[in-house]
Formats: sequence, structure tokens, C-alpha cells
Amino acid sequence: SDDELMKIMSSFLDGKCLKVVEKQPHATVKDLAIDFLLYGAMAEIFARETGFNRGLGGSMHTFFTPFGIYPNNAIVGGSGTIAMGAALYKRVNRKPGVVMANIGDGALGRGPVLEALNMAGMGQLTELWSDEMKGGLPVIFSIFNNQYGMGGQTRGETMAYDFPARLGAGFNPNQMNAERVDGFNPLAVIEAFGRKKKIAEEGKGPVLIDIVTYRFCGHSPSDSSSYRTQEEINAWKAQDPIPAYRQQLIDAGVATEEELDKIAKATGVSILGTGINPGLIMDLLVLIWTGCMEDVEHIVSRRVNSLSPFGPAVMSEQGIGITKEEFYLRKEGKGSGHLSGHVGFAESVGMIADGIGWDVAKFTQDMEPIVTDVDRKSPYGFAAAGNVAGVAMKAWGYDKDGQCIIEMDHPQQIEPEQVGVKTGDYVIIKGTPNVNMVNSPEIDGGIGTIAMCANMIPQVINANPGLHTMLTLPVPRAIMGDMRDRIDPEKKIVK
Repeated sequence: SDDELMKIMSSFLDGKCLKVVEKQPHATVKDLAIDFLLYGAMAEIFARETGFNRGLGGSMHTFFTPFGIYPNNAIVGGSGTIAMGAALYKRVNRKPGVVMANIGDGALGRGPVLEALNMAGMGQLTELWSDEMKGGLPVIFSIFNNQYGMGGQTRGETMAYDFPARLGAGFNPNQMNAERVDGFNPLAVIEAFGRKKKIAEEGKGPVLIDIVTYRFCGHSPSDSSSYRTQEEINAWKAQDPIPAYRQQLIDAGVATEEELDKIAKATGVSILGTGINPGLIMDLLVLIWTGCMEDVEHIVSRRVNSLSPFGPAVMSEQGIGITKEEFYLRKEGKGSGHLSGHVGFAESVGMIADGIGWDVAKFTQDMEPIVTDVDRKSPYGFAAAGNVAGVAMKAWGYDKDGQCIIEMDHPQQIEPEQVGVKTGDYVIIKGTPNVNMVNSPEIDGGIGTIAMCANMIPQVINANPGLHTMLTLPVPRAIMGDMRDRIDPEKKIVK
């Protein structure tokens, strides 16, 4: 009941956790309890004293038994048998509800997990038990299929099932109602769980859900992910569901940028998107140079870089090795693949314009193939003479009179030095005084992006809540000392 929920929440930690959650309006006590559970879990993971274990247990010990959230444990796949036992308890004692176990794909080779999958749907439940007790156990095995178990890739390496959903066929005739779900699509996950919960409640369980996702970081802080390529990680990060879902909400008219920013501010969240480019080379660096000028008439930002260090994913999305004809087909969306080129020109042009007070009335961009006259070969790409060795991306920002005031030029190709092309970063600004900055060779994009993100951590933590750009935060700089010393004491999670 609502009274029972309020009694639990108000008595836990003398109401400290509840006071934080109550700051936001809630239509019902149930809605409040849901946020209470989410906040308490996240506070524990981030070591806040309002966490379910006062921030001392971390992600390994995030639980709240009054709401039915059982403790995690250090046994790989340990939740499988615990969940099955809890579901069996519900069935024997005729109690309502559904039990869910969250298990990683790397745990599916563990004996206890396989025993739990079998026992949850054993034949006697549907064949021998009395009518009011018949049916598979009300348990959902939620498999977080993030492709890896510690340092081994489950599909095609450490496991035999290929796809976790296939396991269902080996345990009972209804294949455990198994289903694969796009874990990067929150709406798809919600919809799938709604359907599967109903199946479990009707005594038609157990259920196995194969949630396809990805592990961006290593298994632990000591895991450098040396068993996989950076290109693989980047390819998955490019589909990051958090910014993607935010944009989907905006595109669908569910929320506006301003409304989401307001929510972030109300909940004390600071958000920044940055990197080497966009984030520094072709936008912030331009603005810094205008700081020594009395007036600005025209801006050219150019980055000439080599794609040679990048892996197969980048070679494919940049069209390396394809014919010129295929390039134009893909550009028009008619070819056998897609071209990504450079992503971020619109944001860079907008940031420059906002920074110096220009009004960009029109923005356009285009890409053209860089066709090689000689064979070029990089570690992961090859372009025969006459085929595409790179992409030349360009963008333009125009004022209300139709005059081009900002130009972006970003040619990128494999082995540019082979044909006499020097890489580099260039800023050319016409005004008083003129600026002509040259840095050659180019700043390493991989290291630079990682460094930018890491070095901006204190600035983001210290910032006021809301959506930020590189314009609203202090100028980035390398942090050679203890990063914690750069964080405002009032902003620290652990004081």
C-alpha cells in the first residue's frame, strides 16, 4: 500500500534518501518509490552517503531488500540460482509477483546458471504439480549480452551458443519464451519486458531475454581492453544510446532541448560533449585566436589528417578502396554501404558563431572523394590507383546577406605523405590583425580526444548544472597533478 511504501522510505536512513527524491514532483507514491529505488542505487554506485549502503558497498553491493532487491555477490552468475529459488518460493507459497535475474553473457557457461535455467522450467512444474500450482516458474532471466566476459569474447570464442537466446531451445518446449532485444533502444527493452512479465505472471515461464548491448570499458580498472581494437569500441560508442535517445525525444517532439536542459539543471546534472574535433581544433581554438583581434571578417578552419592509424570500421565508413562511382552512389544513399565522413561541422560552425556574436543564417556541407593516382596501403586499408583513398569534407556558414563568413575544410585520407600531402591544423582569420596559425603535423586525434575528455572532468564537476559547451567552461588544460585537487570541495562526492 501507499502507507507501507512511505513508511519504508521515510524510515530508511532517517529519510535522507527520501528527502532528495521528494524535491521532484511525483503524481503517485508508486512513482516516488520508483525514483527512490533508482536514486538509492545510483547514489550507492557513486559512493554517496544517501546510497542504500551509505556509499560504502558500491555497485557490487547495491541492494534494498524492503523493495525485493536482493544483494549482489562476487559469484559470477550467482543471481541465477537465487532468482530461481525466490521464484520457487513464490510458487510454493502462492505469492504473486515476478522475479528477475540480471546475468552477464559471460556467466552463461557457469554450471549454477545452467542449473537454474533448467530447474525454472523442469517438467514436473507443468506435468505433475496440482492445477493451482502448475506452470513454469515466474522468473525472467535478463541476459546483459555485452559481448565479453572478462577478457574473452563470448560469441565465437568462449561460448558455444553463438547467441544467448538460443539457449532457451535446450531447456523446455516453449524455448523459455526467448527473445533478442536491442539493448541500445530503451523503448524496445521496456516493451519487451512488458510482454514477458505478463507471460511469467500467467504461469507460462520461465523467460529468457537476450539484451544486446556493449561494454565500453574493461572488466575492471586494470583491464586495458588489449583483446579488442579501439575501432570496435568507437563503432559501438558511435551508437551510444544516451545521446541518441535524447535526440530521438527532441526529433519526436516529446521534449525540446530547453526542456531537457531544465531537467538536467533541476536534478543537479552537468553535461558536456567534447573531443579533439569538435571540441578543440576546428572551433574552440579558432575562438581563442579571435581573442587578440579587434574585428573579424572571415574564418577558415582546416584540419588535414591521416586515416592510416585507424582500423577496418573507419576504412569502411570513409569508403577507402571503393570506386569513385560507388562513392557517389553511397553519398546519395543508393550504394551498398554508407559514408559518414566527418560528423560535427554544424556544431563547430554554430559554436564559433555564438562565441563571437555572428548570426549564421544558412549552413551547408558536402563531401567529395579523394581519388589516388597510386596504390596506397595502410595497416587496415588499401586503395588501388584510381579508387578512393579518403574523403574531403567541407562546410560553409553564411550571414543573412548570403556572404560566406565561416569555412570548414577537413580532408582525411590514408597515407597522405605518400603523395606529398602534409598533415596539419590550420586557422586562417581575416580581420584586424590577421591570424594565420599552422601546426604540422596534425595533433593526434585518438590521444587528443581521450585527453580532452579526461582533462575536462574537473571543469564539468565544478560547473553549474545543465547542458554545457566548450564556451561555457574554463579553457581546457593538461592536469599534471592530482585531479581531485582541481575539484571544488563542495562538489566532491566523497568529502
